[in-house]
Amino acid sequence: MDLCYNEIAHMLCKQLEIEEKEFVSFFDLLYENYSKTFTRLTGSVLMEDRGRQLASLNADLFKLTDCANPNIDFAGGIILANDQTVELLQFPNKEKIKVSGVKYVSVEGSPEKLAKIVGVQENIFPHLRTAFLEAQSQANIDVVEEYNKQNLLLEIYTCYPPVPIAFLLATGIITNVRDLPAFLERYEMTVTGGMNLARAPWNNPVLNGLIDMYGKLKVNSVTYGLVHGNGGIGEIQGIALLEKIRKD
Repeated sequence: MDLCYNEIAHMLCKQLEIEEKEFVSFFDLLYENYSKTFTRLTGSVLMEDRGRQLASLNADLFKLTDCANPNIDFAGGIILANDQTVELLQFPNKEKIKVSGVKYVSVEGSPEKLAKIVGVQENIFPHLRTAFLEAQSQANIDVVEEYNKQNLLLEIYTCYPPVPIAFLLATGIITNVRDLPAFLERYEMTVTGGMNLARAPWNNPVLNGLIDMYGKLKVNSVTYGLVHGNGGIGEIQGIALLEKIRKD
C-alpha cells in the first residue's frame, strides 16, 4: 500500500506540474493544519518533528506522521433512521442531524491501474469528483459557497497527503495546487485534527468522523458538515453531507 500511495504521489506531481520537493513541502503544511486544530481542541503541545522518512518502506515522499496508526481499537455507533422512525421516537430537533447527501464511487484498485485513480490535470481523482457532485446535488447546496461563508465544516480523510490534496482539487475548493498554502493558513481541513493526531481508527475512520461531525454540528452555528472517506489505495471515494435541522 505504501508503494502504491507513493507512486500516486509521484503521478500527481507529474499531472500538477510541480517538483517533488514543493509537493512534500505541502505535506508539512497539511500536518501543521491538522496540528492547529488538534491543539485548539485539546490544548496539547505537539512536537514539530514529523518523524523519519519512509524510504525504507518504498515511500520516499512520506514521513512517519503522514500515515494514521493502524493499531488503534475503536468502538462507536450512530443511529440512522428515516423520518417516520425519528418522529415515532420523538427525538427533539436539537438532537437531529439530517444526512442530506451521500455517494461513493469506486474504480479498479490495482498497482497497474493507478492512472485511473489519479486522473489528469484537468480532472484529478475523477471518481472523487463524481461522488462529490452527486452528494452535493442530493443535498441541493453549493459546498464551496457554504464553506467560504464558514457555514460548512470539513472532515477530510488525512492518511497519506495526496488524498486530501486531491479532495480539495476535485471538489473545486481550490483550483490550483499552489493555492494550497494560502488555503491552509485560513481554513481547517478537519474537525478532529486528522486521523493520526486524533487517533482515528484505520479500519473505520468515516464512522469516527460521522460521530464527531454530528457532535460538532449540534453545538456549532454552522449548518452543514462534510465527511470524506477513502478506501483501499484511493480507488474508493465517498462523500457524506450532514445538515442541521433548523425547525423549532
